[in-house]
Amino acid sequence: MFDASLAREEALLHEAAHDPLTGLYNRSIFEQYRASDSTENYAFLELDIDFFKKINDTYGHDIGDQVLKRVAKVLLSNFRSEDDVCRIGGEEFSVIMHHIGPGLRELIARKAQTINRQLLTPEDDLPTCSLSIGIAFGAPDLSMDQLYKNADTALYYVKHHGRNGWAFFDELEK
Repeated sequence: MFDASLAREEALLHEAAHDPLTGLYNRSIFEQYRASDSTENYAFLELDIDFFKKINDTYGHDIGDQVLKRVAKVLLSNFRSEDDVCRIGGEEFSVIMHHIGPGLRELIARKAQTINRQLLTPEDDLPTCSLSIGIAFGAPDLSMDQLYKNADTALYYVKHHGRNGWAFFDELEK
């Protein structure tokens, strides 16, 4: 009986922290990160599936769900186990990379390029897709909320400059 109760409690905790479709961390975990104070040694990525509404409208929501699952799988396979990949809503994802700084921006750029290349390669008869990615690095005096806003600004820069790519907040045209 104790084992069954413990298993039920673990299942509830998992359910409370994970998106039921993709299995990624959900928005509540993401919001817990946004409330934290220190951002030093973090990189924050905001990701959005380009033209996802067109996928849903053309192929239907069941296929759209399969595309979301594929994106989640590709993201998980390209980030470290210590990084936190979240689905924060609809076609929006975020990745919180731990123990990383601006000196590794080329590594992150290669990850972004690899992710988009994988998503643009047909698989399982699913429509291809691409991601727009905004990236920001933490700093000792930067709140997690500001770090999120910086990544979001970089994301919208990519969306307004062709999509299917990435931008680092600290490199945007001022």
